[in-house]
Amino acid sequence: MRCAALLLIVAVAGGSRLTSLGSIFEGLYTDKIQVASAAESSSSRYGVDKSFPMHYPADMTVDNPLGGMEKRNLYNEFINGCREYYAPDGHLCDITEEERIQMNINQPVGMVNYTELGFAKVHAPDELNKLLTRFWKRNFRSPQNIPNETWSRGNTYTNHWSSPSKMLQMEVLPDGGEELRSKVWDISKDILESWTGVELSPSSLYGVRVYTDGAVLAPHVDRMPLVISAIVN
Repeated sequence: MRCAALLLIVAVAGGSRLTSLGSIFEGLYTDKIQVASAAESSSSRYGVDKSFPMHYPADMTVDNPLGGMEKRNLYNEFINGCREYYAPDGHLCDITEEERIQMNINQPVGMVNYTELGFAKVHAPDELNKLLTRFWKRNFRSPQNIPNETWSRGNTYTNHWSSPSKMLQMEVLPDGGEELRSKVWDISKDILESWTGVELSPSSLYGVRVYTDGAVLAPHVDRMPLVISAIVN
């Protein structure tokens, strides 16, 4: 079996804060006995839609351990910012949100679990670090000299209207090109295949994405047929 894999290199601009809203745990870090006894009173207050709409639009409750009113205000600011930015086509933001949420619900049921946990964090090989560091130093001057990433109208996967994401495209810049892309893939391939237990084919390898201060990454699933993703941070 051959599966598609995506690779993305991510950098966060100095002093910046990235809010990633796709990893909210459904329980407490307690032992099994505590979880069983506190199921109704504590862990039941956790879950999807507590910090950001994942399965239902704007369904964050005020009474939740993550600060419901604060999270609701954050989302309202997020979606209203999109609507204002893309006015008079602000309705496209709501359409994208509906599609994002439906994908979150529908796509996972058609996927195959290749690992027990679903994610892993490892140290990148030294050779990979050297290649990417050389590319970064050659092309980075300041966050301002990196082009803003282009998003479709009404896209809500990031709040690019207020905190633009930036991209150093690997294939078009010095010390990049197909040679660097091939080397990055060749170094990463064995690690990913060892983790998943399946043979992989490369699908996408973007470059270095830079998130600026206040960036929000909405919880989402990747489009099919991408089934394995890797990020070098």
